[in-house]
Amino acid sequence: MQPSDSGFITSGDYRWHFEVFGNGENFMLGFHGFGRNCEDFKVLEPALGHRYKIISFDLICHGESSHPKASEESNFDEEGLKIFVLDVCKHFNIDRFSILAYSLGGKLGLKIIELFPEKIDRILLFAPDGVKISKLYQFAVKTMIGRAIFRIFIFVPQPFFAVLWLLKMTKIIRGTLFKFLHFQMESRVRRNHILNAWYFFRQIEPDLEKFTKEVNERKLSIHAFFGRHDAVIPVKFARRLAEKLDHPEAVQVVEMGHNLIKPAMNEVLREILQKEKQS
Repeated sequence: MQPSDSGFITSGDYRWHFEVFGNGENFMLGFHGFGRNCEDFKVLEPALGHRYKIISFDLICHGESSHPKASEESNFDEEGLKIFVLDVCKHFNIDRFSILAYSLGGKLGLKIIELFPEKIDRILLFAPDGVKISKLYQFAVKTMIGRAIFRIFIFVPQPFFAVLWLLKMTKIIRGTLFKFLHFQMESRVRRNHILNAWYFFRQIEPDLEKFTKEVNERKLSIHAFFGRHDAVIPVKFARRLAEKLDHPEAVQVVEMGHNLIKPAMNEVLREILQKEKQS
């Protein structure tokens, strides 16, 4: 089947919405961050569009993608992700592809590379979630007590905001992280969205050792970007990833915050592609 500008792929119980950007000969699968949608990667089309068709997906619990069950009841796991990738390859009649992943989408990107290293051409990661799994996240989605507290928090958030304010005043957390968390949690709709997304992807946990082993042994092309002022995915995660790669220079720290998917990134990507062309 030839790709269209947008459409849906049904994989198991899940319906994934996608849009296609660029007109290159190679294919790149895109996975956006929390609270965003598949249109995010259109901003990178100037740098990537001549070489790639970017098949950008709405993550489940985002945009127009959908699933039939409550997120807490869903069983989307490693096997479900495998089936999804194979369905994508069948839909677009492709055998190889590159990965473009940002923030929450990084969990899927890292895991896909771990599961299908033989299909990967290039890896572009932006502040990827999954380099280190948060203990708070594991507590909230994988324990009965954590789930109960999270559900109560949806309807009674005041204690959370009080603790958040105290952490900011005592400088345990930075002001940028305070603003980010406050914005994401200030309405019941947003709090419920976090609950649904966290629960749905709770069984997707990348193994950094396996991921970097595949990258190193297969000499995969990888570039990972982290924001120096990112309060969500701290820059220390850049060091954690770099120390496990044979080519640590593939990990770059840029003078940005968490939002790395912006027009300014086109120049960085163009420079990388130009250097590769000349080498």
